[in-house]
Amino acid sequence: MSWLVLSILSAGLAGLWQIQQQYDLRNAEFYRIQRALSNILTQNETFLPLLSGNESLAALQHKFPQLLAMEKTQGRALDSQRVEPAQAGRYWLYNPYQQTRFLIELEPLMRNKTDFLSLRLLWQQQPMIIEGSAKTKAFWHWQQALAHPLQPFVLEADANPAWRQLSWLPLISATMLWGIIVAATLALFSQRQQQKRAEQRALYYQHSRLNALGEITAGMVHEINQPLTAIQTYVQSAQRLVARGEYGMLPQALEASLRQTQRISELLKRFRDNVSQKEILLEAVDLSVMLARVAALLEREMRAADITLNSQFAQDASSVLADALWLEQIFHNLMSNAIQAQQNSARGTIRIESRRLQNKIEIVLHDGGPGFSHEALQQAFMPFFTTRQEGIGLGMTLTETLILRMNGDITLSNDPAGGARVTLRLPAARK
Repeated sequence: MSWLVLSILSAGLAGLWQIQQQYDLRNAEFYRIQRALSNILTQNETFLPLLSGNESLAALQHKFPQLLAMEKTQGRALDSQRVEPAQAGRYWLYNPYQQTRFLIELEPLMRNKTDFLSLRLLWQQQPMIIEGSAKTKAFWHWQQALAHPLQPFVLEADANPAWRQLSWLPLISATMLWGIIVAATLALFSQRQQQKRAEQRALYYQHSRLNALGEITAGMVHEINQPLTAIQTYVQSAQRLVARGEYGMLPQALEASLRQTQRISELLKRFRDNVSQKEILLEAVDLSVMLARVAALLEREMRAADITLNSQFAQDASSVLADALWLEQIFHNLMSNAIQAQQNSARGTIRIESRRLQNKIEIVLHDGGPGFSHEALQQAFMPFFTTRQEGIGLGMTLTETLILRMNGDITLSNDPAGGARVTLRLPAARK
């Protein structure tokens, strides 16, 4: 009786192991399809918005085979729906900023997937693409949201175990070597499960890091270029002082250069932390102390442009929950933009105020420049958009990214009294 019970148990475990293998294969296939769709959606949201609509469709299809058509639109509102389903599982992706739309086809990525009873792509809970049976009762079910702001699709799949493909050899082997087979099967099952989970985690983290690396690298190049330029100016000033034998102001120039090199060191350290996926700790940041550091870094630029800096932080709105270096980068970018906007003015001003809004702190930066153009108000956060010939258009993009990662938001407007106004909202620090 014990031999029979153990043999049946061993055979059952062997059968379960085979079923698990089938599930793992289908699970891997489902997430392979999900990653392929996610890559295509990332391309759609990253590169297609950069097109004006006048490019050659045939040339674009070599790089973007999912692109079937490209058309110009007229009068499409900026806040209108970006996705519009079309026939045969296709959809139009709109770019109201360029007044263009693109016909996208995703069905080839899901076609002929015979391992699934049903494979569906949903848009607003309605099937847009269906491969297999539309309505099935299955043993296994998968559902994964494709986290893309403009194309929030949901991928679903159903499958059943292939019972006829199960091998009965373990049953026969179990009757003779039940002890060895049971132990080996359990050990192998556990090992394979851990390996699968480790591989899935590694693939997920690598994919996330690669997506973020391009934006981080571009932002770092933009940020490091500013202190490098300042260092070059300070060193040249020091050389002129030495050549004229005027040593009194030499320590000040060297100290300013040292502050800029320390800033580069902090930026590179943060870059390393991001690449290594080191957790960013949000902490209480005193706005007055942070602003004093930024003002010291921009002292030469403000003096050259005759800019007056005024700040008024409310007593209950003087500390925010943020990353100190990120917040310093944000204010450095915003104040640099304000200084450059007032270079043609006789005298300029930068005014910074704060107030408390429940559990948020609102920080408003005003300048005395000409204000934002209509185009800048609409596209300031788009990558590579700039109104300056020497700019690369990444400063405001990086600023928005950092604000969002610190659970805040940013808005741009023009002050009724004149000049630009940038409004930041960040969580208030706990006292």
